[in-house]
Amino acid sequence: MKKYKASCLISGSTLPPEPEHIEAEIETMTTKGWSFTHISTGGGGSGQGSVTSWVYLLFEREV
Repeated sequence: MKKYKASCLISGSTLPPEPEHIEAEIETMTTKGWSFTHISTGGGGSGQGSVTSWVYLLFEREV
């Protein structure tokens, strides 16, 4: 059976989280036995000038 885990990295601007931060999260999770499988990005705002960008990282492992 496979288990899945998602990590969300958030940036408080229109720019996504720094590539180094993304790479560090992937490295941390893989050293814990998780396999990186997918990346998804997005962003949104409140309509009042507040914008947030995010990156979701999906990991899986066999249990």
